[in-house]
Order: sequence, then C-alpha cells, then structure tokens
Amino acid sequence: MTSEIDGLNDIDLKHASEEDKEKVEAKLRAEKGDDHVDQLKAGTLYKDSCPADPYEKLMCEACQ
Repeated sequence: MTSEIDGLNDIDLKHASEEDKEKVEAKLRAEKGDDHVDQLKAGTLYKDSCPADPYEKLMCEACQ
C-alpha cells in the first residue's frame, strides 16, 4: 500500500523503514503540532481508539 498524500507518496506504509517513519513524524509535527504527535505516539490522542489516518496509525505505538 503506497500513500499519495502531502509529498510522502513514495512511502509503503505497510513496510515503512525508520527513515520513512521519521519523515512522516516530521510532516505531522509541521502540520498538526508537537502536542498532537506526542499524544499520538503515546496512544492517548484518540482515547484508546486507533487513528483512521494511515500516517497517524504508523506513528501510534499501540497500533504497531
């Protein structure tokens, strides 16, 4: 599954490398802010639910 959003179209979300994850994290931090990403990574952003956004799901430790 290849994403086609916001300049990250070369990332295979099912087989993302650590470098890919860093790119996604940087993009999310720039677009949504540090607090959003920190809560997402901690698994507390959506109150025990997985995010629907595939990029956010990639960052969520609970989804990995």
